[in-house]
Amino acid sequence: MRSYSLILELYSEEIPAKMQKKAELTFQEIFTKNFKLANLSFNHLRVYIGPCRVVLHTEFNSIKLAAKTITHKGPQVGSTKSAIEGFCKAKSISSQNLTIKTFNNKQFYVYTDIIPSQHIKDLLPELILNSIKEYTWPKSMKWGNYKINWIRPLRNILCVFNNKELKISWHHLTSNNKSFGHKFISPSSFAINNWEDYTKNLRNNFVILDRLERKSIILSSLKEACKKLSVTLNYNDKLLDEVAGLVEYPVILHSTIPNQFLILPEEIITTSVQTHQKYFTTRDNNNKLSPHFLFVTNINPTDCSNIIEGNKKVLSSRLTDARYFFNQDCKFTLFSKVEKLKTIVFHTKIGSVFDKVQRIKQICNQLAPNDQELAIAAELCKSDLISEVVQEFPNLQGIIGKYYALNDNLGATIANIIGNHYSPINIDDEVPNGKAAILALADKIDSLTSLYLAGERATSSKDPFALRRYAFSIVRIILTNKIQIKLLDLLTFIYQLHNIYTNDLITEVLLFIIDKAKYLLKAKFNKLLVETIFEHNNYDNLTELESKINILDTFLASSKGQKFLQSYKRAFNIIKDKNTHQTKIDISKL
Repeated sequence: MRSYSLILELYSEEIPAKMQKKAELTFQEIFTKNFKLANLSFNHLRVYIGPCRVVLHTEFNSIKLAAKTITHKGPQVGSTKSAIEGFCKAKSISSQNLTIKTFNNKQFYVYTDIIPSQHIKDLLPELILNSIKEYTWPKSMKWGNYKINWIRPLRNILCVFNNKELKISWHHLTSNNKSFGHKFISPSSFAINNWEDYTKNLRNNFVILDRLERKSIILSSLKEACKKLSVTLNYNDKLLDEVAGLVEYPVILHSTIPNQFLILPEEIITTSVQTHQKYFTTRDNNNKLSPHFLFVTNINPTDCSNIIEGNKKVLSSRLTDARYFFNQDCKFTLFSKVEKLKTIVFHTKIGSVFDKVQRIKQICNQLAPNDQELAIAAELCKSDLISEVVQEFPNLQGIIGKYYALNDNLGATIANIIGNHYSPINIDDEVPNGKAAILALADKIDSLTSLYLAGERATSSKDPFALRRYAFSIVRIILTNKIQIKLLDLLTFIYQLHNIYTNDLITEVLLFIIDKAKYLLKAKFNKLLVETIFEHNNYDNLTELESKINILDTFLASSKGQKFLQSYKRAFNIIKDKNTHQTKIDISKL
């Protein structure tokens, strides 16, 4: 069966890598929706987005839309004259265009509209342009005297349908059949007529169109380079995605981190290398950070020495700054920074980070009374927010505090408590244990209760203060460490620290946490079983509830449990048939 190809390319200045993946999916959804609404039959619709081009390709099954007849049902025969005239006016017809048809033994006036056959090429320009305009970039711009809004200045529009140019006009731009090669290696233009011609010319001009293919090439090249260097890649999928959006023709090069910087905390080095420079770090055979790093370049020179030396020089400058910040921070103890936390606002309606630390200390003492190591860690856990390193690398808060605690000779236990108290952040992060779990729980439950007190709430579409994340983390910490606490009592205690005694607010926060607990437990156990246990128990001790669910789940899965269920069903049916009063089983006694 013959198909009719459509190729659209919007060629622009560099599109930010972090915006490409979402835009690719959304454009694909928009074009698919609009083509379907226009009754176009098509296959294999795909959108590709790279550093400087948005590309659409699809195959239509027909070059024409068949003629069709649409019957518009009007008023019933015998209706008022005004009703008939209103129908005619709405359809822009006269009463002479009406006929009578019978529906369910009743007669109605109808208007039959015949839509003639249409050539797809007459429909596509408007459809394409409307689809392009439908997407809103997170940040767009205008340039020169032009009125186009786009992510970056738009330079050219290619549009080819059925091997011929399809004219589209968008302000100052008119489409053609020309595309461009790699901006640095092969910037010249070339004309195309079909998809095979287009992809072949791109590849010949050093452009890998498919983002997933670029990602695959980068990953395999990284692994190959690591094998030659006898190191292991520190795999970072987020970085891999970003780098794949920065280059059209990826080439992997490698260099080494100067030895004088390897004494810095590993997290400082990896953050400088990965976050700022978009390089990939490696590990040696002892699983320690290796001096070798790899990076992706967008050109393929015969002599790579200048590029390698240039990247090494830039990284050295970054690490020199990081070393200076770290050394400056080490001149002052964590204790000396506590008072300065008064200058950092946690929330305008709640107070400073210093105030938060005072609450965390009391919550920790409530959970683990008279634990001196935990008390010290609680007092110092936010002190690194004052540090130069955290100002430069915000993602290292907590982590870098561990190294400052070691520098202050506070011992490995206190250092590790501080270093792990932000975990878990994401749903798949490792949960801290021991005293670190207590501090993490205190920190997160204080944040959640304080933000609720400030009036912040999560909605179905927005959660700017990460309230859901706090609640999920609280549940995971409690269940993973089997912490025996009554949430209602703990929440009451925390709000007393704020001098708040509102039961409604306490109940609201409790139910929010319980909702997340149910979600996590339903992923592990039978959903109905989880609901039943929560319904028949005082549900603020999550560890006890999970234990009951686990015991009952194990029993019901056993042969004895299966026999019990069969007996219960028989007894229930007998009672039901005899219309006796309903009997409820107290699940909490099982």
